[in-house]
Parts: sequence; structure tokens; C-alpha cells
Amino acid sequence: MENNIKNYSLFPNSFNKMKKIINFQIPALLIMTIAMMGCGSAPEVEQSSEVEDHLISITKEQFNAEQMQMGEVQTHLFEEIVKTNGRLAASPDGMAEVSTFIPGIVKSLKLMVGDYVSKGQLLCSIEGNEVIMIQQEFKELSASLKSLKADYDRMTILSRENIASQKEFVTIESAYHSALAKYSGLKSRLELLNLYSGQLEAGEITSTFNIHAPISGYISKQNCILGQSVDPQNTLMEIVDINKLHLQFYVYEKDILKLNKGQILRFYSPDVSDKIFTATLSQTGRSIDPETKTIECIAKIAKGDDEPFVNGMFMMVEVVSNQFEAMAVPNDALLKSGDDFYILVKEKEDAENYYFKQMIVKIGITQNGFTQIELSDTPPQILTKGLYNLQLN
Repeated sequence: MENNIKNYSLFPNSFNKMKKIINFQIPALLIMTIAMMGCGSAPEVEQSSEVEDHLISITKEQFNAEQMQMGEVQTHLFEEIVKTNGRLAASPDGMAEVSTFIPGIVKSLKLMVGDYVSKGQLLCSIEGNEVIMIQQEFKELSASLKSLKADYDRMTILSRENIASQKEFVTIESAYHSALAKYSGLKSRLELLNLYSGQLEAGEITSTFNIHAPISGYISKQNCILGQSVDPQNTLMEIVDINKLHLQFYVYEKDILKLNKGQILRFYSPDVSDKIFTATLSQTGRSIDPETKTIECIAKIAKGDDEPFVNGMFMMVEVVSNQFEAMAVPNDALLKSGDDFYILVKEKEDAENYYFKQMIVKIGITQNGFTQIELSDTPPQILTKGLYNLQLN
């Protein structure tokens, strides 16, 4: 008869059956004891030199009914992770604020927040008196510049032949170059307003000028309406190219030495934690924020993640700083008793039962449903599922 075997019955009728067996055996034991006492002193019992380990028996019927499973201690890949948070931000060339160069009133506006625009596409039209005055001044200067150039060319020839005085030549030269500089400045301002000097010189003056998209992307802000008075200090629109978004996050000083360019990191929205994206660490800051004691880092988002990212979107970030392999078991294979953790190692089986032995283990980190353990010897088979119904004494 096996000694020290604990039978963990998970069925309610088992205890009643056990009570019947115990009640039946007690009178028989009493009769045998009395008979032995009547025959003289009790015989000596041979003491075993080996004490059998405590075993836990589980019937195969219970094993199948509770859908228990056995498996092996596995080698699992664990990761050392730096956890932090961050946000999606546009790169310097992936975001643009649109404003007007001169004051005016919004005359036309056909776009809204969320609309996609291509570089050079018309955004809105502005009209005002100042744009008319610039064109008028340019047209007048263009006409006078022709006369000044003719005088300058004539005076240059006369001065070369010593017919005109040097003073007259310097006066004409100064007036011509001054007008030429002013002409160039007005021409550049007109080009900023997308007004062409060739049309003005032909006599066409307009009261409006158009504003075009400086980059391709989505309109993320719109701060103007029809008829609104605007000036260069006002931001009319903001455009973001989501193809140039990067992940901006912060780590504490103690973690910065764990980071290196090229490391793979994962990030996800706290509201959709099952949708995980990847990025590659591309930049680490070189100064610590005195208030938060953190260092800014930049990661390039992997191509192919075509999710509807939004500029400024909050993200949870996990940076994989190291990877290592270690012996591990599923979390369900561990039992806790007091401060100790155990696994159940299969010792043997017979036609009706499985027999398991408790083995204490030292645990490490837990990730993705597995827990790192330390063992001197690797057991062949352990109980990996169904331990939650067992209670160890």
C-alpha cells in the first residue's frame, strides 16, 4: 500500500464514499487489535530505511473531467522592457502653418478640417487694399525704371567720353540702382502673393491673391471663415502629413543607458491595447528636462502601418532593451503556498491514477503567459493546466 499519497478528489460523492470505507474498517481494526493483545506482545515492525516522498494522486477520471493537461518545462524567450509613454508627432518637414503675407479679408474658402490637399493646391483667396497698392506701386516703378535705365545708359557713354561731369553720372547711377532695388523687392513680394509681374506690366491689377498649400497632407486646423479680417500674425490653417509622423517619447535618466539606435520598440493606444505597432529608435536626446527628469527620444514608425494615426495621439511605449532565453513554465503550472511557489512533477501512473510530487521553484519575470523558473534538474513532465482546483497543505 502506497504511503503518504494524498488523493485530491474533485467530485462531491468521493467524500461520502470515503466515509463509508472508514466506518467499515474501524470495527475490523478493533477486533484485530484485541486479538493481538490476547496473544501476547505485539510483533516488531520492520522500519524502512527509505521514506517515500509525499505524492499527490489525481484520478484519471478527474484529470479528464477538469480538462487538466501535462507538458514539459520549456526554454522561453524573455525580454527586458523599458515601459514609458509618448505621443505621435509630425517631423519638422511634415507639418506646416498657413498664414497670409499681408492683411486682408477672406474672400473664398472651400476646404474643411480633415480634407486632404496636395502641395500647391488652392486653399483660400484673400482680398484687400494693400494688395492693390503693391501692384500699383510696382506698375509705376516699372514704368519709371525704363526711363531711368535709358538715362543711366546715356550718362554712362557721356561719362566714358568725358563729356558729362562725374557728379551728374553718380546722381543718375544712384537713382537708377535705387529704383532697381525697389523694383526687385516689389517683384519678390508679388511672387510671394502668387501674382505675376508680367501681367502687371501689361496693365492687369487684381484685388485678390491666392494662398496655396506648402506641403501635401490633411488639414488639421482651420482658423478662418469667409469675410474674416486676417493679418500675418494669424494662422489660417495647419496641414499635417501623416506619412511623416514619428513617435516621440520620454525615458528617465536611469533607463537611457539601456537604449541604442536601431532598437525595436512597440507602441499602442491605451484604448486599443490589442492593436500593437512597431517602430525603430532613431534619436535619443542629449539633455535632461529639469522638471520631469526625462530625456526625449524619437522613433521611426515602421512602414506598412496604415492605421489612421493622428498628430498628437497618446501612446504607451515598450522598448525592448535586451532579450534572453530561460527555462519557463506556463503561469497556470505554478502553485503558491505561503511565500513559496511549486510545480507538480509527474512521478508515475497506474490504471486509475496519476501521481505527482511537489517541487519548489524559484521564479523570475513573467511575460506573455510564461514565468521564468530556476531548477537544478529538468523534470520530464509537469502538470500545466488545472492546478487551480488543488489546495496544498
